[in-house]
Parts: sequence; structure tokens; C-alpha cells
Amino acid sequence: MIQPIILRSNRFLGNNLVNHELITLDQLEEANNALLDKIDAQNVKEASLLRILMWELDMLKESDLINFLVDQYEIGLANMGFYSYLGVEEGEEPLYSLEDCWATWTVPFDQENGFYFLATAYYLSQPVIDMWEEKLAGKILWFATELVGLSTLLENAEKELKTTTVNA
Repeated sequence: MIQPIILRSNRFLGNNLVNHELITLDQLEEANNALLDKIDAQNVKEASLLRILMWELDMLKESDLINFLVDQYEIGLANMGFYSYLGVEEGEEPLYSLEDCWATWTVPFDQENGFYFLATAYYLSQPVIDMWEEKLAGKILWFATELVGLSTLLENAEKELKTTTVNA
């Protein structure tokens, strides 16, 4: 089932990409059509406006977006190749799921002194920020990251969870 956050986060992201002149309105319309096809097919992992704009339609350079986020919003930059999925300790109630991460292209990758370090490709989407702020009680330090790193990290986490479940 496609989570409502996917629709909201992509809508806000698309509007902000146009408002910041990273893409045109025509490019957004074309990408939105492709996004709706992914949503209709219940393809959560591919239901990403950024993924479509960057990987399928080649209309947005990821480096341009990341440079914009770092310069404009002064958030950090994280390479997910050096991290693994930050799960919860055994016996604790999970605050988030892998589905939350896929739906928002955001992942907690470290925790220190009660703060979560989150890497995201969707920082320009206020619903994503709001959702994570609510889940983690506002104790977040944000970092921009590449889609491929997030995707690899989440796919590895899925494999690890399946292996753990099978061996349990």
C-alpha cells in the first residue's frame, strides 16, 4: 500500500524544485505523470519524484540539488556508503520503519546525545521534515545525501532484516 506521505512529500518537493528554479514546470508535469504510474503500480521504491527526474528522465543533476541544499540551507552532507541502517535496540519500541525510510527517502544513520542524524534526499519537502520531527521528537540533525547511497543502505537493511527473521 502506498503511504499518503509519498503523495504529499513528492507534491511539496516538486513545487519547491520549480520555485527554486532547479526544474521547469513542464519537467515537473512530465515527472509527475511518471510518478503517478509508479503509484498506480504500488511501486513504493520507485515512487520518487527525484528518482524519476534524475535517473529516468535525466532532467535534474543530483550534484546541483545537493550543492543547493548545502549552500542554501547549510545542512551537512553524508555519504551513506560509510553507514548502515540505524535500527532499534532489542526490546525497544521502533520509532520508524524501513517503509518510512523508503516513503520519504530519509534514513536515521547515527544517534548521539539524544539526537538523531538523518540523511535525506527530500529536505525540500516539508511533509518529510514534519513527519520525522514528529517521530523523533524534534531531536534531529539533517544531512543531504545521494539517492544511490540511500537506496543501497535501505536494500542492505532489508536483506539483513530478512536474514535475521529467517534465522530467528
